Amino acid sequence: MQLSPLECGLFYKLHPALMCYVNAKLKILPDQPDNPVEFYALEAEKRVKVRDALHAQPDLIDEFARLNPFDFDSDELEIVQSWKQALVGSFYIFRYLKH
Repeated sequence: MQLSPLECGLFYKLHPALMCYVNAKLKILPDQPDNPVEFYALEAEKRVKVRDALHAQPDLIDEFARLNPFDFDSDELEIVQSWKQALVGSFYIFRYLKH
């Protein structure tokens, strides 16, 4: 899957906000920023802890959409809610065909 520049920008608007919400709710990284831009500036290892916690409790996505703490519009919240369908795990590419 390849995102367009517009879709990529939207992802980097929505995903950090969701991660901030999850961190604030579960207090995985105490005293960490509640600003999505600052949160995404954290080390990858810290962000992964929050991501893993969300994967363990995907119902937090519904809660985030219901509360809408970052005032997203309905289309943006629909995108976030679609992430409940994520396949979580390790994946391997055995062969990549250009066409």
